[in-house]
Amino acid sequence: MLRHDDLVALWGRDSVYRLDAESVKNLPIPLDAKEVLTDVGLPREVEWISFVGDTGVERPLPALVSLPGRPAGWCRFGSSYHELWCIDSSAGAVMLVSETNPARDRFVNSSLPCFVEFLYEYQRCLNVPEGLSARERWLVARLQGRFSAIDPAALADPKNEWAAMLEDLRWEVGLE
Repeated sequence: MLRHDDLVALWGRDSVYRLDAESVKNLPIPLDAKEVLTDVGLPREVEWISFVGDTGVERPLPALVSLPGRPAGWCRFGSSYHELWCIDSSAGAVMLVSETNPARDRFVNSSLPCFVEFLYEYQRCLNVPEGLSARERWLVARLQGRFSAIDPAALADPKNEWAAMLEDLRWEVGLE
């Protein structure tokens, strides 16, 4: 499992935050998710995802949200465009949830610890200088192997968020 220091080494001290135990104590999410939020942390931003509040004031998430057409129990911990990154409290899975259309909801990872490991591996792959095509292809192939080892369910369906992103990366570096 990743440690806080691993995230800090990749994103920098000011770009990784942790929550205090009191702020997650009453959230209906699995213990391993609470441990990630309090011990390991999250990056403030990764590419298109923000893990801080978007109200104009930097307010760390998570927060329980009510989503139309869905059962209760969604804990929002990030956002991107009109989609919310949530933990489904009934299963502990990470989902990318559309604010407007439940049919667009997508499975991301089996758990928050798996999600953070995927983010970490994905960012490491993106940090490779461009123009090293053989190295890029090797890294994308390695990334797929790492993803499969961390959370096979995330790649099990091509409609899953990480499976689609990996497919895009494979196409970009000429593996498809």
